[in-house]
Amino acid sequence: MRKNWYLFFLVMALMITMVHAEPSYIFKQDQAVDFCTQVYNSNLSEATSDTSCYFTLQKPATLELLIDDQNMSFNGTGSFCYAINATHLDTLGEYSINIRCDDTTSFSFSKFSVAVTTTGNIVSLSNIILVLVFLCLCGTFIWIGTSFSNEKFIVRTGFYLFGILMGILSVNSARIITSESTDLNTMANAGFILIIAVLLFMFLYIFIFALINVFKQVKNKREIEWR
Repeated sequence: MRKNWYLFFLVMALMITMVHAEPSYIFKQDQAVDFCTQVYNSNLSEATSDTSCYFTLQKPATLELLIDDQNMSFNGTGSFCYAINATHLDTLGEYSINIRCDDTTSFSFSKFSVAVTTTGNIVSLSNIILVLVFLCLCGTFIWIGTSFSNEKFIVRTGFYLFGILMGILSVNSARIITSESTDLNTMANAGFILIIAVLLFMFLYIFIFALINVFKQVKNKREIEWR
């Protein structure tokens, strides 16, 4: 029992850590972005048009170069910008941006992580807590259902159904969270389909079990009348 609690708290800690490890920027999938960053010269003064900066964008996971060392435009206020096309942000995941600048006296390199999600937002701690609450309710209802005997199969199955319903809500919430990643989204969809299949099986189980009980009651009633 203690091991289960230790595992639960370990998962909670890992999920909270994942939430707070946020990327530098968050962009929406398939949406063009004007990426700008403040640049300073080697003497810590704001960069001028004499400084040259170059932009590199790498694809998630494979680190394939989508944009390779392209010149950035100076906006007149110490910032350099690059227009990222929507086609470069068509994959969910975490991109890597590298910026190289040269002010004729020294070089500087900067690296940023960019998360691309379907909504342009990233998961918050409240979303994860909601999923955990649904999962806890799912386990609680199913555990209560196991305490009822076969004679009270309707009550027992009712708790099972409530548990599965909480499971569906948790998976649906997880689908929103995992929209940041194509692989995780596929896993969440598979989980959702699995729970729906289990729910249909439970309905079929209730129907057959109820039908059998009805036949038994009718048979017993006829035997009593015959006697």
